Amino acid sequence: MSAKPPAVFGVTPKPAMLRGERAMKWFTSGAAAELADNSFGPGRGNADTIWFDWDQKNQILTVLDNGRGMDSIGRLFQLGNTIGVSPNDIGLYGSGGTKALLWLAEIVEIWSLRDGKVQHDVVEWDEWIKAKNFDDLGVSDEWVKASLANTPTELFELGHGVMIRMTLDGAKRKINPSHMRRDLALLYAPGLRKGKKLFWRTRKGATVVDETWLTDPFARDAAPHSRRFDFTIEHETKDGKVHHLPVRGVVYYDKTTTQTASVLHVGFGFRRMFTTRDCYHGVDGVRRTGIGVYGYIDLGHGWQSFLAVTKDGINNAYLYERLMAYLFQQIKPLLEKADSETIDIELEDIALGLQAALQWSPSAKIEVSASKGKGFKREGEDGGIPPDEPQPGPKRDDDANVADPKGERKTKQPPAVSLMITREDDSVMERNLCRAAIEGTEKNLQIMITVNEDHAAVQEALVAKPINRIALNFLVIAELAAVLMEKDDGRLVKAMLGQEWETIEDRDDGHDRVRLLTRLLMNRVRTPAFTVVAEAA
Repeated sequence: MSAKPPAVFGVTPKPAMLRGERAMKWFTSGAAAELADNSFGPGRGNADTIWFDWDQKNQILTVLDNGRGMDSIGRLFQLGNTIGVSPNDIGLYGSGGTKALLWLAEIVEIWSLRDGKVQHDVVEWDEWIKAKNFDDLGVSDEWVKASLANTPTELFELGHGVMIRMTLDGAKRKINPSHMRRDLALLYAPGLRKGKKLFWRTRKGATVVDETWLTDPFARDAAPHSRRFDFTIEHETKDGKVHHLPVRGVVYYDKTTTQTASVLHVGFGFRRMFTTRDCYHGVDGVRRTGIGVYGYIDLGHGWQSFLAVTKDGINNAYLYERLMAYLFQQIKPLLEKADSETIDIELEDIALGLQAALQWSPSAKIEVSASKGKGFKREGEDGGIPPDEPQPGPKRDDDANVADPKGERKTKQPPAVSLMITREDDSVMERNLCRAAIEGTEKNLQIMITVNEDHAAVQEALVAKPINRIALNFLVIAELAAVLMEKDDGRLVKAMLGQEWETIEDRDDGHDRVRLLTRLLMNRVRTPAFTVVAEAA
């Protein structure tokens, strides 16, 4: 007597699983890109042009390509149905296009035209989701002779290709035409560089709102600072096979580029996969600001098996780290230039803020500058105003006016103050984080502050996203407050603060005075009202 077989629970998927796929987090441009991947893929549509048509009034997005046409439109509705790997084809797993249709649309209508014949069908996802099983669900596999009666005019005139018309639920899926144009141009910049074409049209019913051909956002006639590269990484896998993985691209430096836009776009085939800043620091551990550094790299054929199924990364940590190390060596000169100019810009901003804080009189003349260098020559190690020179102080009634040689009275001019913030490397700074000095005479004061550009605290503030300007401000202001109180004995502070000086003068402890002055200066630097006064002067 044979043994009774063990009970087995069938795990065939139910159509209700589609509801979960529709609820995943995604973006309309990302979903639309999955369809473009199928159109451009050499082993798939192999199209050279894709037309996007967005009807705002009826919430219909249409995607048309001039590729070879699908051999069976059913492929696009079956998860896991893939043609496999082909050169420059990012598709591998047979799921992207299916998920895109499911996520984007409520109703999908599709036509495939090739060799004078057409396949056509309509899928309403709600009907599929409510079905008990997949047994009675499917897509037409019938080819019929193409005509204007069964084929859209735009597709029929091309003679071959695929058209997908998707009706969206406006409450769930929003399309912003300007964002879609921008995102698609960035996503398909690699393809646009290789001659692919993308067209976008926005309509309200029959009325065309706008239409344009998308262009490569990285196309530049000339760039003063750039690095082009073309190299191959050799990578051996566990099976002993050596893969030759090509990489090419161009990286620019432009100081007008924002910190957010300062990234490298990594693409494969005809599509950008992800952006990165991981190549902005090397094995030496020194982190770079990278502000103003941007560009792209295109991975060549052979990288397919190392890419993530989500098409937004490299699914091999060791290989990714090697790629970033190679790139760092290529773009290191641009990163060093970006570091140099970024810290100058930040220090100049701080100097301008201090200009407002030190502006004790609307007519006071304060000059500011920031650069790399030793700045003012110091009389002694600690600097300070020479003791035998007249010292600045609060304006008094008895010296408000002075007589000229002719005996006429004229207004006494307030002192001119030069404020310079410089940066130096760790060896020059003798490991100090920041140093300040005051020099000059009553009529021409010089304040010099030097920042250690190599110190970890400064580097961390610069590479923060966004840059930690408050930390840099505090670093400079705390040092300035100390030298103002300790080396100048508060004489310049009296002139600068006026009545506010009394709050400091009441403090007996010297450190307390420095702390309070630091706070007052921080308040002034960060208060827009003082900036307005300084600009008006």
